[in-house]
Amino acid sequence: MRASRLAVWHAWSVSILCFALFVSPHPTGSVAGNNVSFARDVGAPDFYARILLLGGSIVFGVGSLDGNGFRKPLRDALRQAGWKVNMVGNRANGPMKDNSVEAKSGDRVDQIHEAAKASFKYQPNIVLINGGTNDCDQDYDLDNIGARMEALLDDLFNEIKGTTIILSTVIPSNKDSIASRRMKVNNRYRSLV
Repeated sequence: MRASRLAVWHAWSVSILCFALFVSPHPTGSVAGNNVSFARDVGAPDFYARILLLGGSIVFGVGSLDGNGFRKPLRDALRQAGWKVNMVGNRANGPMKDNSVEAKSGDRVDQIHEAAKASFKYQPNIVLINGGTNDCDQDYDLDNIGARMEALLDDLFNEIKGTTIILSTVIPSNKDSIASRRMKVNNRYRSLV
């Protein structure tokens, strides 16, 4: 595996960890008009983080040295910070403990959506999505990728009450078919959130 790909996985894992640990504000005090004061609780919560990872080969761990990809460093960092973690999904990959995932190499956003439906039963409270790379690679109906991702997000929010969804943009690639299309997809994703 090239060092640059490992660096991207590491950067993505760290950004997700930072979000999970530091960005989740909790309201305090009273609401005055539209103003709400927020306090950041950086301590580990007193519940299990049921984490569903959705995507293609990047999420599944293809190309990583051990098949765990970014999932093991993410889980380990959360556990070390005191979080109780349960990775959920109908597939498994890599030798890591708690290696459940809902990802398959080559899956486009529409296929990720279909696979996600089988994991609604786990009622994850955190869903991480990295999808769209294969849509770019296959030049698959990119004009409507935003609508496909929005349908996935809507389904997740409707079927899993109170969940937090973290949607990643399409990561950089050296492959021309992906590199030339990823910004269009990323702009569509940014317009959704």
